[in-house]
Amino acid sequence: MLFRSEAQRLFQQHLGAPARVWGRRRYGLFAQQPQMLKKAGFTGALHVVLDDGFYPDQEYTKFRWQGIEYSSVEAISRIPLAADAATSYLRFPARMAESMDHDHSAGVIFARWPDLQTPFFGDLQRMARYAPVLGKFETLDTFFEQTTAATTTGAYKPREYLTPFLFQAVAREEANPLSRLSEMVLRRRRLDRLLWIAGLDALLRGRSPGNDSLTSLEAESESLLEDASVEQLTAVNTAIEAQTQLAAETLVRKIVSAPGDQPGFLVLNTLGFPRRVVVDLDSRGPRPVPEGERVRIQWEGPHAQLVVEVPGAGFTWVPAQSAATAAPVATGPRMAEGLLLQNELFEVHLNAQTGGIAKIKEHGRSPNRLSQQLNFRFARERTWEQTQGDSKETIRSHYGEMRLSSSSVTAAGPTLGEIVTRGEIVDQKSGDTLAGYVQTVRVWRGRPILEVVVELTPKREPDNEPWHSYFTSRFAWHDETAALSSAAQQGIHACAEERIETTDCIEIATTDTRTTLLPCGLPFHRKTGPRMLDTILLTRGETQQRFRLAVAIDQDYPLQAALDVTVPAVVVPTSSGRPGGGQSGWFFQIEPRNVQVMGLFPVCPPEVASSAEAPARRVHGCRLRLVETEGRPARARICGLWPPRSARQVDLRQQTLITLPVDGEGIWLDLTAYEVADVEILF
Repeated sequence: MLFRSEAQRLFQQHLGAPARVWGRRRYGLFAQQPQMLKKAGFTGALHVVLDDGFYPDQEYTKFRWQGIEYSSVEAISRIPLAADAATSYLRFPARMAESMDHDHSAGVIFARWPDLQTPFFGDLQRMARYAPVLGKFETLDTFFEQTTAATTTGAYKPREYLTPFLFQAVAREEANPLSRLSEMVLRRRRLDRLLWIAGLDALLRGRSPGNDSLTSLEAESESLLEDASVEQLTAVNTAIEAQTQLAAETLVRKIVSAPGDQPGFLVLNTLGFPRRVVVDLDSRGPRPVPEGERVRIQWEGPHAQLVVEVPGAGFTWVPAQSAATAAPVATGPRMAEGLLLQNELFEVHLNAQTGGIAKIKEHGRSPNRLSQQLNFRFARERTWEQTQGDSKETIRSHYGEMRLSSSSVTAAGPTLGEIVTRGEIVDQKSGDTLAGYVQTVRVWRGRPILEVVVELTPKREPDNEPWHSYFTSRFAWHDETAALSSAAQQGIHACAEERIETTDCIEIATTDTRTTLLPCGLPFHRKTGPRMLDTILLTRGETQQRFRLAVAIDQDYPLQAALDVTVPAVVVPTSSGRPGGGQSGWFFQIEPRNVQVMGLFPVCPPEVASSAEAPARRVHGCRLRLVETEGRPARARICGLWPPRSARQVDLRQQTLITLPVDGEGIWLDLTAYEVADVEILF
């Protein structure tokens, strides 16, 4: 909400009143917007795009725009007339008559740039001052306030909103039209991880979260636009990582405070659900001590990693031994051999011709869930003849061909299985090499997630049609009747259209299985058949050549899997021994699991906000942002380290919506489907 507050501050500063009607020049509509606008105090909105993109474009002068969780705000969806064009005034009678026929409150909107000469618009203004025979000019605020209530309701689905950003970036020859979007998403999540750790540190000191230096860093991160330089991006990313490690070390000193000389590692989970995380360690330092299924390590060759179970919004401490005294890592069944990867949950067969994934399946005689390959899509379908024995076959295809050159097992266990394949993507018609590739596929023991890392070296640049010409990771599944759903604004929604826009997940669900594609920030996907999907990796103008994807197997909450693979846990080496309260602990517990905590913020209670001498951060409390992710109402319960004194649900202006009941150690909150709720708690 950084930009909303800054925009309102500027609006108040220059116009002397807060903004009450929301509008946007560039594309920025989405199905969850009515909820956010209502909680931000807006009374009206422009459901109009003055740019490009797809959205529900039924025209109403006034209608009730209903969000996906059933809250609504009054809106205008009539496309404005250009005030600088003479044809707009010739069309004015027809447009006004159309509105009078269909709307209870008739009106026409004019749009213009403030410094543009508009003599015809001035003539219309003078005419209106003489007599309101053609109508009268009113501000949008007055229009929404004085006209009758809307009788038409527009309830739209997330899949009806599609952005124009990829088209525009490629047409303008902008750099990195894909990676700048994915990096923005991942940078925001790393920033939220930092704010969570710093907020917990403040709570343990008896204060409310809030740090001026982190506020400045957040403002700098959010202000990075399309034309941000590599140096600016690198500086902000480096600052976020450095501040995260510093905040984590400060927090860990409060958790591990007992005297002793036992080395170890404390792993922090900033997400609200339990996870089995993978963290990288220094192979020259102490080695973690394995502990059954809860703690596993991979400690051979270039791999020095710890796999550990961590409570939601909590921590786990793992003891360590020096490299000289540590026992050899226990062996187990081989996890990688030839072109086969497996753990106790599933197995992955790689293709001997392409080097992609031939099938992902459960053990035994279970069907193939998913196949994958890298490829290049041509903008136009090509035709060529292929000889098979004595006969020739005519082939038609938009795609090239992935060909395997070599493969190697780079880790065979006991905790990690990893296979690297190398090869080329070729044009079957001409024989030209389109790109070289290196694909790394890995599975971890106990983790229901398959990770894929792709490195491409393109020899040819895609055409200027980014939705038709691109390098891609192609996925195919066996069941044409499978239901597809994807994440949008932290909720899971059904999707059946050809274009899919999500940075989080796409779930393929059958009657027996749930397979979730995790693009790890890659935003654009195209369904190319009843059981095929392209995740776009590289278009014209893209310089990023390394990509990360994942596949989750039978996860009940796909959005949690998406967060799991994009928000790394934080690990801090310790030397004084185990925490006094035990090897694991939590700071907050949120139930049920379809309610996800998205952030930790400072509080501003009424009794403190009215006192200039008492800043909000001296109050022992916090504000949690929760969201319902699965589209079903939930009764949520929040528990923290300290008994709550009081709690209230607030809007985005921190005005009280409802006082929440406190039941012993917990707080109860009712959420509608897809609702975003801010809960302020005083301890």
